[in-house]
Amino acid sequence: MGDKKQKHPRRRNEDRTERDKNFLMVAGVSFFMTLIVVLWFFNIQSVFQTKQAQGQQNNQGKMEELKNDLSSTWRDVSEQVDKIQEKDLAPTTTSPTQTTTTEPSEITATSSASSSIKLEELKRNIEKELK
Repeated sequence: MGDKKQKHPRRRNEDRTERDKNFLMVAGVSFFMTLIVVLWFFNIQSVFQTKQAQGQQNNQGKMEELKNDLSSTWRDVSEQVDKIQEKDLAPTTTSPTQTTTTEPSEITATSSASSSIKLEELKRNIEKELK
């Protein structure tokens, strides 16, 4: 009866080697699985950083384009305002018998009023173009 309860030394050794093999297999799989997850994490992190840098460069390009468009539009508006002011301030021909007396303040008020109207129209046009 005693022999049946005790395992043979060779059998115990085989059980131990089987347990060791199973442990080594689980440890190896766990190690490589952890290694793959860590490497994947670092790779994902670098991908996000690269995408973020590309997005910032793209946004900077768009901002430069918008800035250039706005600058050129502003130059055009300034030129048109200058032309309008030149037209408003240009001397009008009058007949020799007819003299017009306008005060400088009246000219300024008239030209500034028409200029502000034209400016508002230009602003609306610019806003329409930007949309």
